[in-house]
Amino acid sequence: MQVDLSDADVELLTDILSGVISDLSPEIADTDNPTYRRELKERRARIRELLARVGAEEAAPDPVTLRSTGTAPLLG
Repeated sequence: MQVDLSDADVELLTDILSGVISDLSPEIADTDNPTYRRELKERRARIRELLARVGAEEAAPDPVTLRSTGTAPLLG
């Protein structure tokens, strides 16, 4: 899958991903369930990787192109 994003879309996606990371940190700290904590940490790591990839793509000419690796969905 390929997604073309404008600079404004990349900025919005970056803000959303950053917000999700911020929201996950207190949830990770507050959970007592080790399995759930591990899952949340894994999700946060994947989101950080996505954020880094989107940031790396920002230097590309418009429109920004992101490609799916066909792996499982990130959220939900």
